[in-house]
Amino acid sequence: MSDLPTAIPRGSWILVTGANGYTGSHVVIELLKQGFNVRGTVRDLSYSQWLLEHPSVEPFVKQKRVELVVADSAKPGDHDDAMKGISAVIHLANIGGMSPDPTVAFPSAEEVALNVCRSAAKEPSIQRFVLAAGLWTSVWPKPGDDSTVTKDTWNEDLVKVAKAPPPYELSRMLAVYLAARVDAEKAVWKYVEDEKLPWVMNSVSPCWILGDPLHPRHYLPMPTQLLQQLYLGKTEALVENTTVYYTHVSDAAVIYLAAAVDPDVKGSRIPVLAKSFNWNNALAILRTSYPDEDFVEDFIPGDPVLSYKIEDDIAPGLLQKWAGRDWISLKDGITEVIDYSHKIGNLD
Repeated sequence: MSDLPTAIPRGSWILVTGANGYTGSHVVIELLKQGFNVRGTVRDLSYSQWLLEHPSVEPFVKQKRVELVVADSAKPGDHDDAMKGISAVIHLANIGGMSPDPTVAFPSAEEVALNVCRSAAKEPSIQRFVLAAGLWTSVWPKPGDDSTVTKDTWNEDLVKVAKAPPPYELSRMLAVYLAARVDAEKAVWKYVEDEKLPWVMNSVSPCWILGDPLHPRHYLPMPTQLLQQLYLGKTEALVENTTVYYTHVSDAAVIYLAAAVDPDVKGSRIPVLAKSFNWNNALAILRTSYPDEDFVEDFIPGDPVLSYKIEDDIAPGLLQKWAGRDWISLKDGITEVIDYSHKIGNLD
């Protein structure tokens, strides 16, 4: 635990929605390490017991510094009780379901995001609110685009594509899902402003998160699934998203921590982008890390990279401040996923 000043006292309770998820579980661990108490919301306590038994969490359970409660973001008011006595909220639970129909997906995503906000607004102890967003709420990653991403950059082009007239075919599902998150994040910022809530609001926007899965279900996110497909030589699903930004899940968790408790971080949309990479780069890492395996040849033409400029790129400094390190390498992020995949039999 560091002795850095914090916006809320150490020992305060912080609510983490989706606490048993890939990123959420790491956020829980980082908060506990920094001296905060954690109440996590989950949909199923029996499924989530593993988190309370994890070696990095179990000692704090015995100290009664961490607890899990059931709450569903899709149900209005379901987080009311969970907010009691909370000083900060980190909203990581999935925002809305998957549907190719924007008339369904957009209202659903907005409502799920605002349900948690409305519950939080009823609790006077809450001082800080952090929303999980994503780079896609600002831009769709395009190699060669060196435009500047600012706090006011929104991915309106993606929203237009997603809201195109029917037919609403399955091929549109990803674009609609990501575009709905654009409107959901906007809705939360607007709600906080319109209701004149006394919160410090921040959002955190990684792109692709990899590294250190803590549970077999942490392979459900698309990045880990696609990395496994690459390892197995199945490239059909990889040709559309050839180049993305990587961030290690532990690094992302530190930035969520900072967004919740750092007194200098106020009203920020924080891109969390460690390194641009394409599938050829990932293959190079796989070949050197697993020399006895046969991998497909490079299949991405050229060497595409992302080169966006971030107007106020505070994430690297926050990582140094709160974790004392630079970004964890792409190699570590990839090999940790693959090694765990082997361990649980996903690549057999």
